[in-house]
Amino acid sequence: MNASTVQEVIAYHDDTEFKAGRTFLGHALFIVPTKLTSSSSTPLFGEWRQDYSPLDDLCSELAALRARTGATGKLHFKEVTGTKWGSSDLAHRNALALAADALKTKHPEMLRRPLHCKLAIMFFSRDTHTALYGGDSREEKRLRHSETILRILLKGALHFLYDESSSVIVRGLVTDGQPHYRPLDDSRVLWKITVDERTGRTSLRKNIAFAKGARIVHLPSDHNQHDHDSLEAAHANMLQLTDLLLGGTIKACHTGCLDFPRIPPRGAMVTDKKSIVAYPLKVVLHKAKRGGGFRRSGHFKSFAVSFVESRENTIVFRPVSLKELEIDSGVIPLPFREE
Repeated sequence: MNASTVQEVIAYHDDTEFKAGRTFLGHALFIVPTKLTSSSSTPLFGEWRQDYSPLDDLCSELAALRARTGATGKLHFKEVTGTKWGSSDLAHRNALALAADALKTKHPEMLRRPLHCKLAIMFFSRDTHTALYGGDSREEKRLRHSETILRILLKGALHFLYDESSSVIVRGLVTDGQPHYRPLDDSRVLWKITVDERTGRTSLRKNIAFAKGARIVHLPSDHNQHDHDSLEAAHANMLQLTDLLLGGTIKACHTGCLDFPRIPPRGAMVTDKKSIVAYPLKVVLHKAKRGGGFRRSGHFKSFAVSFVESRENTIVFRPVSLKELEIDSGVIPLPFREE
């Protein structure tokens, strides 16, 4: 069977700073198709084609999830606190499971059809040397370094997570919140990718393109700050999923996530709430350890998590895997107990 997709996508961006021994920073991109055409042909059934909007599908499912759990507020991984399991915690867990399912390219469990979303995350040390970057202040140098990391992440995601069977047009990048002391620079993050060939770097592949009007938009991620049916509200909801994916990845890869497949009943006292919320994503990230068998997974080439550092004017990348936790006496504690 010959299968291909044509996708118009938006990259949703979030970043954070956290401690795991040292202080690290992380960029996350959740790439969501706004329009997708999927086609295939077989000798037996001939040609087949389907056009739909994964962004619309994902927004609809998230709205239904909010209605079921009564969680109308902003979903934010850092807000998963306390020891009593409630409806907001359930909404966070189910939303992260939904985002993980949206990464599948075949056989989704929570969605009626594959959405072909992608997740790319890159971590780096807070102590990275920034003297090589321009600017007349330390703040400007750090921001230019961060923009460089973001550009590397975006280009790497477009090259690594999409193969020649997918034609991709990037419509823009939406980032969480207000600018720092200045907005992220469109030319430094987006358009510099398209001129890499002229500067001796690897050129953008022929199946990847940026739309003429592509730009970076800074947007508050609280959907309640926007008109309910507006495109801005849809973007805000996707930014919340991006936050959950980044927080869940940090939990699974840096601080450690225990296995809690069961969802606690409402009111139960829990011992590690963030592990319970992050568990669906841990299951997905663990698939990368299957070796050659991972190629048969619906999550193959749907995510990439890496660490980048500079060594003597050379940029070095390494993959990031799950943090293996040692449990005292080999017994995994129960995730919750009812009052």
